[in-house]
Amino acid sequence: MLDSPVPATMLGQVSQESSWGLGMGPDTVASTVTVYEVELTPQEALDAWRVGHADQYGPPEYEQDAVVLMLAWFPDQKIVTVQASDQVEDAAARAAVRQPTPGRTVVTVAVSGAG
Repeated sequence: MLDSPVPATMLGQVSQESSWGLGMGPDTVASTVTVYEVELTPQEALDAWRVGHADQYGPPEYEQDAVVLMLAWFPDQKIVTVQASDQVEDAAARAAVRQPTPGRTVVTVAVSGAG
């Protein structure tokens, strides 16, 4: 899911390991966020991810058609989200990856959970 099914420029990737707070802080789950920019509209980008990963994941289990378009799958105790808009949709990744080219669609792919 982290691989782009269409020609894309990877702007960067941010990963976090699982950790247990042991009562002194919050527990966190492992996650990886990969950010791409593509020369497609946000809807075309999501359609590409939906079709490109259909054999492995099937149809998305959730779709949001709002300000930020999003797809979500829940395979093998993981949460996979794909968001397409004009900006990086993950705050930690936004601070760590290259800035997108104005006018291009940014695809933020996040995978988190056990596995």
